[in-house]
Amino acid sequence: MNYSRLIKEIVFKEIITNLSNLRFAIGSLLIILTSVVAVLITSLNYQEELNDYHQSLKSQDEAIAKYAHLNRIWSFVNPIVPPSDFSPIVQLRRADSSDSMFEDNGISSLISTLDLILITGILLSLLAILFSYDSVSGEREDGTLKLVLSNHLPRPLLLTGKWIGGTLTIWAPYLIMLFVVAILLLMNPTIQWDESHWLSFLLIGVAGLIYLSLFYLVGMLCSILSRNSGTSILISLFIWVVFVLVIPNTSPFLAAQLIEVPSVFKIEKETRRITGIERDNIIRSNSKAVIRQYDDRYNIHAEEILRLSQEDQKRLITQTPELDGIIRKLRSELNNIVTEANKHQDKIAESLSENLRLRSIQQTKLSTQIASLSPYASFLFITTNLSDNGLNKAGNENRQSEAYTNILSEYLQKKKEEAQKADATFNENSYIDLKDKPRFIYQPETISDRIKNTTSYWGILIIFNGVLLLVSFIAFNRYDIR
Repeated sequence: MNYSRLIKEIVFKEIITNLSNLRFAIGSLLIILTSVVAVLITSLNYQEELNDYHQSLKSQDEAIAKYAHLNRIWSFVNPIVPPSDFSPIVQLRRADSSDSMFEDNGISSLISTLDLILITGILLSLLAILFSYDSVSGEREDGTLKLVLSNHLPRPLLLTGKWIGGTLTIWAPYLIMLFVVAILLLMNPTIQWDESHWLSFLLIGVAGLIYLSLFYLVGMLCSILSRNSGTSILISLFIWVVFVLVIPNTSPFLAAQLIEVPSVFKIEKETRRITGIERDNIIRSNSKAVIRQYDDRYNIHAEEILRLSQEDQKRLITQTPELDGIIRKLRSELNNIVTEANKHQDKIAESLSENLRLRSIQQTKLSTQIASLSPYASFLFITTNLSDNGLNKAGNENRQSEAYTNILSEYLQKKKEEAQKADATFNENSYIDLKDKPRFIYQPETISDRIKNTTSYWGILIIFNGVLLLVSFIAFNRYDIR
């Protein structure tokens, strides 16, 4: 018996049967039209976000040029992150930190609006169920299955052919959708992708193929385990709801019950008190003590001198030249007081924030592990990581922002020291030229790092496929065709 020819015939028959079914035509048309509309809308959103990004950079430069004073400069130099290059296919809902609660973590931010990932993860997986729920039970009901197996056709061979044919059928609209989306991306002049972008797009496509194969197996297994198609569709839809909706959306709340995270509001309030009121009190107390020492040592009214305008201070120094060195030395000591107070209070505040960060990481990690019980979550983690929109992005942005802040702090300190050497009356309210300041340039994770971050999720999808296929073979060998 030529098994390879038989499998080809079964696969061909399965494909023809599915293609001639009205649900294939309607489903495929719906998927392709929805993907075109979604990509067109998200591409327009990306263009607007990109324009807003460039406008924000321009506004920041104008504000710095106009209001470059040390006491207010940090209000204008916050790092600005550009929109993701993958926004046309992956749109994420970011949680607002102002209204976040202890249950919130990185998983919540991955719930997407209508985009290519949502279409694949929800609509196409549901279509795979609709293709496969009657793949075995339907043929048993109309007597075809009994007739085919009466010719001594091996059951594993028949099931293999049906699985391959059915999977290829559900892959067809998905591959057409990817092709159409790729054409739309290439035609959009705003979207400038390089090789790494297209490699990520290709891997996202492969992940979708494995994911859809999994849900076709879910429907086929339910069809084997059920005596009729009506029961099969109900069980299949129940499993789909659990995998796609229940597990991913309940994982953050389950993790929050197991790992408690300190209240964000309390931590922020305590941090503001430590780095605000308490710090100011320390600076005020220590500064008064130093000023009294200078008054007693040099018989001057240091506090009154410091309150004078910059022009008045210059006139006073001109009249009394020895004040120049005294004022410079006093300002240096006062600056050291501020620096030391900031360091001490920031260290206390950082310990509170670090505890919050570590607990949040633990909670997010547990939430991710729970969510990974769902193939939809694993598919979501693969696609978001490959598009540099995953759970690691927030940490990557924070690390780069902190590094930029440190560089900028060193730059401003150097500028301040240079200005003070040139002018003893220079203070926090004096204008400073920052035209040569370092710029923040966000660097996405490398493609190799993004692929590495998805390894475990690829394994989960493959294991799901293998287990479902194995159980399907075992169940079909025991299947009563009567």
